[in-house]
Amino acid sequence: MSESCRGRKLETRAAIDIGTNSVKLLVASVSSAGIEVVEERVVVTRLGEDLHASGRIGEEAAARTLGVLAEFVAAARERGAQGIAVVGTMGLRMAGNADEFLARSRALGVSIEILSGEEEARLSYRGARSILGRAEGEMCVFDIGGGSVEFASGRGDRIEKTASLPIGVRFLTDRFLRSDPVAARELEELLLHVKTALAVLPLRAEKPVGVGGTAATIAAIMRGAEPFDPARTRGTEVALVELERQIDLLRPLPVGERKKIKGLPPERADVILAGAAVARAVLAELGARSFVVSDRGLRHGLLEERFLPQT
Repeated sequence: MSESCRGRKLETRAAIDIGTNSVKLLVASVSSAGIEVVEERVVVTRLGEDLHASGRIGEEAAARTLGVLAEFVAAARERGAQGIAVVGTMGLRMAGNADEFLARSRALGVSIEILSGEEEARLSYRGARSILGRAEGEMCVFDIGGGSVEFASGRGDRIEKTASLPIGVRFLTDRFLRSDPVAARELEELLLHVKTALAVLPLRAEKPVGVGGTAATIAAIMRGAEPFDPARTRGTEVALVELERQIDLLRPLPVGERKKIKGLPPERADVILAGAAVARAVLAELGARSFVVSDRGLRHGLLEERFLPQT
């Protein structure tokens, strides 16, 4: 379905991001002026549940994720999407039975492209740049996902460095945070692991920008914003001291009690402590005192790259 709006030809397109912890849908009108969001959805399916230990996607996790994928494709088509780009990230990159999952998706009529870590970082940077204006200075976009954390640094539209590290919140939670509530020593082990992983990054930034569900959730907790809406967190500045406050708040609480925190989606209650800890470590490594939240990231960059008319 296409239409003209104020001289611009609008066409409906969709992007679906199959992550290690959640599946995200973006449906938007695309024109030479950019994208206008029509609908966004996020469902936590935990595709990477126990993947770090087993090396394989479990049957229940696969069934949950494929069910949501089919639902999202149907929703995009109902909205009139003429093209749908579907990508997978860290969970599908590392799973020993990823080919089986891809075959099952093709049986549903859906072809999934598995992105490299570099591609994922680059698209997240492009998505964030679309709403951050033309500010000067070096920017580092980081996306704390379920299986990995992507980094892309650059100036303006030019990306200079990218990196992808396997320290996502689903993997870290499953590996280190086994007690409920989390024991102090477990958090210390996680922090040491993350600090060691980040030490290899050749990145610095004047303007750190956090994208994705983890960054938006941290901002929503800070604001006490309910119901959870990533768009309402856009532009929120999260300081280092706020991350430390959230870590101190979350660590001694059982998951059931965390679900009562304003701004925290219940389905993210088990992984948000790892998310706050990673964000804290990222700022320390970048030498920054805060980061700004962007509600646009990988799927927005993907939609722009695949479907935005070239000028």
